[in-house]
Amino acid sequence: MKTKAVSRRLEMDVAGATSLPVEVLVQTVTVTVIFAQRDSVWHTGVTVPDGADIATVLRRSGFAQLFPDYPLETVAVGVFGRRCRLDEKVKQGDRIEIYRPLQFDPMESRRRRAAHRKTAKHQSEFRPRRVRVVDNS
Repeated sequence: MKTKAVSRRLEMDVAGATSLPVEVLVQTVTVTVIFAQRDSVWHTGVTVPDGADIATVLRRSGFAQLFPDYPLETVAVGVFGRRCRLDEKVKQGDRIEIYRPLQFDPMESRRRRAAHRKTAKHQSEFRPRRVRVVDNS
C-alpha cells in the first residue's frame, strides 16, 4: 500500500491560534483494469483510496466512456479469473477483468450440436455409398 500525504489547511478559531498546516494520511491502492476484445486488449492502471470497491474502480478507469456500447447494467467482472460482485473491496495489485457478454446461451449451443450429431449419424445409414470406378484401359 502506498501512503500519500495530503496537505490541508484548517482554520482554527481559537484565541491566539493561527492557520496551521495539518497532514492527512490517505492510504491508496493501485489496481489494473483489463477488458479483452476479440482482436485487442485494453488495460489501465487506477489508483483508488484503500477500501474502494470494484464499482468505484470501474468509474475511475474511464471504461464507460471508452466503450459506450458495453451493457454496464449487466457488467460481469472478476479478480484474477475469479468472478465477483461490484461491491467487493479491492486490494493492492488486483487485476480487475471485465468479461464480455455471452453471444449464445451455452446450453442452447450444446443442444444444437447434439441434435446436429444425431441427424448426421442417421444420415450416413441412408446415404448411398460412392462407388469408385477404376479405368484399366
